[in-house]
Amino acid sequence: MVTRVTAHHAEFGDPASTVAILEALPEAVPELARAILEGFASGSRGRGPGLTAAVLERLARVHQGLDGPGRVLLTQLVLGWGAGAAFDPQRAEAVAFLEGELEREDLEPLEAGFAARGLLELGAPDEVAVRLLAALDLDTAPKVAATVLEVVGLAEGEAVGGAILERLPALSPSARVAAVQLLTRRAAWTGALLAAIEQDELPPSVLSAASWQTLRQSPDAELAERARAASPGSSGGGAAEVVARYAGALELEGRQERGRALFGEHCAVCHRLGGEGGEVGPALDGIGATSGEELLVHVLDPSRNVEANYQLWTAVTFDGVIHAGRLLGETRTTLQLIDAQARTTTLEKEEVEVLQPSRVSLMPEGFESLGEQGLADLFAFLRSQGDH
Repeated sequence: MVTRVTAHHAEFGDPASTVAILEALPEAVPELARAILEGFASGSRGRGPGLTAAVLERLARVHQGLDGPGRVLLTQLVLGWGAGAAFDPQRAEAVAFLEGELEREDLEPLEAGFAARGLLELGAPDEVAVRLLAALDLDTAPKVAATVLEVVGLAEGEAVGGAILERLPALSPSARVAAVQLLTRRAAWTGALLAAIEQDELPPSVLSAASWQTLRQSPDAELAERARAASPGSSGGGAAEVVARYAGALELEGRQERGRALFGEHCAVCHRLGGEGGEVGPALDGIGATSGEELLVHVLDPSRNVEANYQLWTAVTFDGVIHAGRLLGETRTTLQLIDAQARTTTLEKEEVEVLQPSRVSLMPEGFESLGEQGLADLFAFLRSQGDH
C-alpha cells in the first residue's frame, strides 16, 4: 500500500516536495524507507526534482542515513533522475555493497535477486551478466542460482549467451536446466545452443521434449528448421510412424504403481487427475474409459487432434524475448501464457511484436523415450482411473 501511494505521488504530485519526503527516511524503519523508495522509483519514471548542487548535497546526506539496501534504492532513484557523475561515489558504494551481498553464504533468493538486479542497473548490463554467471558454481544454492539466472536473462547481448554456454559445466544440475531454458528465450542465444548441439558439444537431451517442441515451432524459420534437424528422433519419421512402432506396448502387462510414478514425473505438472496436478493441459478424470489405442495416439502423437484451447502460441517481444505456451487469458491490454512447465507469463500487448498460433499441441512429443514397457506401465495406471 505504501509503495502504491508513493508511486501515485511521484507520478502526479509536485516534484519539489520529493526531497523533503526523502529527508525523513533515515528516521523511518528500514522496511518503510525501502517501500517509499520503491514507490518513487516506480512512479517518477525519471521525473524528479531539479538536481542543483544544493539538492544533490541534501540527497547525499539522506544516503548516509539509510541502511545498505536503502542506499542502493536511493542511488538508483537519483541516477534515474539524471544525476550522472555527481552521484558516482554513491554508485560505487552501492555496487560494493551488492557484490558483498552476493558473496554471503546465507543469501536468500529474494536478496540474491535484489543484488543481481541492482548490479545490472548500476553497471553495463552485459558485462554485469557475465560476472554474475562467473560467480555461480556447483555450491550455489539452487534457488539462488535460479534467481540470478533470471536476472542474467534481462541482458540482451550475444556475448551473454556464449557466457551461459561456457558456464554450463560448472553449474549444479538444476541450475543447468534453468540456464539451458534461458538460452531458448533469445534467438541469438538459441542459435548458439543449437550450434553446440549440432557440433556434439552438448547432447540433444540437454533440452526437454517441451523445449524441443517450442523450438520446432519458432517464428524464426531458420531456427525452426535447425531444431527439427537436431531434435531427438528427427531421423525416425513422423509421429504416426512412432505410434506404429510402439504399438507393442499395448501387448505388454503394465505395472500400475510404476505407471503412477511415471505419471507424477512426466504428466502431473500439466494434467490434473483425481484433484491433483497442474492445469496446463486438460484434466484427465475419466480417462480410464479410453482405449489403449487412443492412449497411444494421445501420448505419442499429441498434435493429431489438438483442441484449440490447448494449441501452442508463440509471442516475441520487441526486445527479442521469445515466450511460448497455451493462451491462458487475455484482457484489452495484456496476454497471459502458461508454458509446459506450468509457468505463467503476463505480457503487455504493446510490448509484443509477433504473436502466432501453431497447429501443434503444447504437449511435447518424445514420450517414446519411456520405452514400450514404460508406456504399458503408464497406460495401466491411466486405465485404472475410470472411477476418479
